[in-house]
Amino acid sequence: LREALLEATDGGADVAVDCVGGAGTASTVNAAFSLRRGGRLVQVALPQDGPALPVALFAARELELVGSHGAAPADLVRVLGMVEEGRLQPADLIMGKMTLSEACEQLMAMDKTGAGGGGVQVCVDFAH
Repeated sequence: LREALLEATDGGADVAVDCVGGAGTASTVNAAFSLRRGGRLVQVALPQDGPALPVALFAARELELVGSHGAAPADLVRVLGMVEEGRLQPADLIMGKMTLSEACEQLMAMDKTGAGGGGVQVCVDFAH
């Protein structure tokens, strides 16, 4: 995956955003290795057991680590305005709908390779 991303971006991404986190933090390490020199890693997820950051890589490539947890109210007002204007269409991110039972199964499968399929999964039936 790393090699394919480096090739597709002609040497690495300017910014990588880790929204996965979780035990083992493979997503954090892969995100860091996907960056070009001087790139920025935005850590959104809260890793369960602390980030396994490749510190030598950060120093060698002069990478930047930025934490992001939530958003300022003013930012949310601007984002909601963009939705209202039709500039952002969050419904396009919804890749699937499921029942509550299916949501539990999806959640348990998230640590498996290829789980989730990208996008946002929405629970629409809380009775089942």
